[in-house]
Amino acid sequence: MEATGIAFEPLVAPWLLLPLGAAAAIVPVLAAAARAPGAGWRSVALAALWMALANPTLETETRKPLDSIAALVVDRSRSQEIGERPAQTDAAAAEAARQLEALPGIETRLVVIDRDDGARSTRLFGALARALSDAPPERIAGTVVITDGQVHDAAEAAGAFGPLHVLLTGGTDERDRRLVVERAPNYGVVGDDITAVVRVEDDAAPPGAVAEVEIRIDGERLRSAAVAIGEPAALALPVERAGPTAVEFSVAAGAGELTLANNSAAAAFNGVRDRLRVMLVSGEPNQSLRAW
Repeated sequence: MEATGIAFEPLVAPWLLLPLGAAAAIVPVLAAAARAPGAGWRSVALAALWMALANPTLETETRKPLDSIAALVVDRSRSQEIGERPAQTDAAAAEAARQLEALPGIETRLVVIDRDDGARSTRLFGALARALSDAPPERIAGTVVITDGQVHDAAEAAGAFGPLHVLLTGGTDERDRRLVVERAPNYGVVGDDITAVVRVEDDAAPPGAVAEVEIRIDGERLRSAAVAIGEPAALALPVERAGPTAVEFSVAAGAGELTLANNSAAAAFNGVRDRLRVMLVSGEPNQSLRAW
């Protein structure tokens, strides 16, 4: 595609062109008013001089339009493997890719958030920013995201993504319950109790609902406790022996839960004794004995 236009490269400072042009226009008017001979030729000469100072040039540009960039983000994290979400994700990704490819002047960039067994969060916007890092903002047409809505780096999102369109997988009647250990001591004195704080989250539970939390120590059932859903609950744990002790908390399943994988959580603490009596037997006195 070619474009032709006139560009000015003044031989003097650009701010001088306006007053010089005004002076060049006034002189012929005054000459004509005084009926001076040659007023017309003077006008032509001044106009030619002003044009020479403005230095106009004719430019012809050959332009090649660049395609706009559309990002297609497909979330395939662990939470996307629940229920019908894998099939919904595949169908939505295929249809979105087909429609984007059918649009003229659109370059599609596919960003897949793979499952990472070592990660417990979905870092979606970080991967999107890396995929579009080399694209100028004016070329980004928009972003289509296929996800279940569990994204953990939205507050850190930085970059130009264009209009953001989100296709949510799952259904409106889905529910899930989750157990979180908010605080657990690292150690405790043998013979005493320590306090761990847990919280049961369930958005579908009615206000004031309670859930049964079971406590196991080193694989043996200790007891169960009824805790209010959505409220931190302090649970007392006995320290029966010295050394490391593993504690497991699990909450009873709710009706129609998507998965039970997040219904349990574990913690560990060390049991220490409150005093230590040592009898030192030495066969030969030495300088180190005093330090002991």
